[in-house]
Amino acid sequence: MSLPVFDHLTLNAREDLQACCERFESLGFTLTPPSFQSIGAVNRCAILDGAYLEIIAIDSAAPNPRKELLAQPQGLNAIVFRIDDAQACFDRFIAQGLPALPVQEFSRMARDSQGREREASFRVVRFEAAWAAQALPFGRVYFCQHLTPGLIFDPGFVVHRNGCRRFTGVRIEVRDLPALSPVMARIFGQAWASDAAGSARLHCEGFDIAFASGRHDHIPACELAAAQAAPGARLAGPPTTDHLTPYGNLRF
Repeated sequence: MSLPVFDHLTLNAREDLQACCERFESLGFTLTPPSFQSIGAVNRCAILDGAYLEIIAIDSAAPNPRKELLAQPQGLNAIVFRIDDAQACFDRFIAQGLPALPVQEFSRMARDSQGREREASFRVVRFEAAWAAQALPFGRVYFCQHLTPGLIFDPGFVVHRNGCRRFTGVRIEVRDLPALSPVMARIFGQAWASDAAGSARLHCEGFDIAFASGRHDHIPACELAAAQAAPGARLAGPPTTDHLTPYGNLRF
């Protein structure tokens, strides 16, 4: 089994997309224009080389708003991994006895860095919500096949005032790592490695996602590391290494 490929992190802004996006823009990130999904949500993204950060909120004007976002906490909502074949991914999970949902295909209109609007399409594999809520206390894990990758990973958006170019690491604190470990091992196989010291790592292509036990009863803490284009470049904003989102559980 090959190493998983990290695709993006999703932050749930619930009904407060504007305030969350303003915070990220104040930190020097360029965000894509608002994009309305066919499943009742709206997002904006900070695109980096090969991965991105998605800020998502409910689209209250949609015929079927994605109300599940309101039932979930603000902040870290999902870790998403890139796949080439959604159906094969689903088949593998079912063969392993994991409660995967059938492949879901959806789309959203997206405006590229040249101002042209086109349809971005995806096929995703998720797990049953009730099972995931118990088994994955830090949020959702799902798998995404990009049908229009060139539209999402538009080089014109990988230009940020803070100089960030790519993710180099992700660290997540969860409330019960010992309970999480066997679940992650089932999903990711040998790419998941835990130790007796109370930490674990998910080995991905390019970098690892580190997990540690924390004191966060309801909302996990997530820390991101990003490489910058210019040596010595710093994130815009307050003169501190702790750059918080409005939710206080995401750090750069």
